[in-house]
Parts: sequence; C-alpha cells; structure tokens
Amino acid sequence: MKIFLKHFLFSITTLMIALYMQGCVSTTKVEKVPTRSPVKTSYPKLKDYTLDLNPIVPGKPFAPEEVAVINFKLRNAGSKPVLIDEWYMDDSYNIRIYYRQYSPDVDLENFEKKSWKCINPELKPPVHHFPLIINSNNIIFVEKKIDLFKEISPDDLSRSKRFWVIAELALNSVDVRSPPFVIELK
Repeated sequence: MKIFLKHFLFSITTLMIALYMQGCVSTTKVEKVPTRSPVKTSYPKLKDYTLDLNPIVPGKPFAPEEVAVINFKLRNAGSKPVLIDEWYMDDSYNIRIYYRQYSPDVDLENFEKKSWKCINPELKPPVHHFPLIINSNNIIFVEKKIDLFKEISPDDLSRSKRFWVIAELALNSVDVRSPPFVIELK
C-alpha cells in the first residue's frame, strides 16, 4: 500500500508540474527575416522566363445586357519558377485587351498596337500587389470581366459584331501576349 501511495503522489505531483508549466511563457528575441516587398515604385523587367497566355473563350456570342467573362490560362512553359512581384490582387487588373474589327485578311503575325484599340484595366483604389510564383509547367487561371458593349465604341459596334482580340499582361516586368482570337457580340 505504501508503494502504491508513493506512485500515486508522484503521479499527481508530476501532473501538477506539467499543468503549471503549460502556462509558462518563454520570451526570446526573434529577428526579422528580410523579404522582398511587392510594394515598389517600379518593377524591373524579368529575364529568362517563358510564359504563355491563352484564352478560354465561350462558343456563344456575348449579350448586351451581360458583362462578358473571358478566362485566360497563364502557363509557365519554362524550366524554372517565375516570380512576378507586381501581380495585382484583383486578377482582372492584370490583363489588357486589344481589339479591332474582324476581317479575314488582317495581318495577325505582325502585331502593331497603333492599329488596334486598347481597353486598359480601370484600377480602383486601393490597388494591392502581391508576389506570384508560377512553378514550371504550372497554370494559373485569370478571369477578366468586361462590359464589351460599354467599352467598344458605338461606331465599331455599328459596323460589325465580330472582333479580333489579343490579350496582354498589363504588367511592366513581363511581356506576355495571347494569340489572336475572335469574339462575337449579339
């Protein structure tokens, strides 16, 4: 009985010490680890990257009463991860749209910005950036919402309901453009 009592008291004492120690807090000085801040006044051009931007276009015409949604796939086709510091938190800010009247004889191989009309993203404050890392052969999806009937000039709409479109990343650090694709409006 004495041995049992000694083990019991030892167990209770150990339990009480363990419970008491849970409430103790150790204060140690933690040094800050320097990181790259995505908030910069300018973003330098990235080197040695291979990014592909491809549209996922619905097969139906866009209606005047709806905001058009065009999805894009941004793929890292290179062998190394790509870090884009200036990526906007609002994904639609990352894409700029160029359009022009549809014509089968348009020279799509030589893209000249001055012969296309541009729809730049309308940045609404607060505008935040964050670093985006795309590993090799990984894809991110970017949704671009745009009121095409509001953005495309009435003169252009009166002439045609089909348009060539080229999307481009609206970032300073990378130059990435989609292949031309056609959209149709009702």
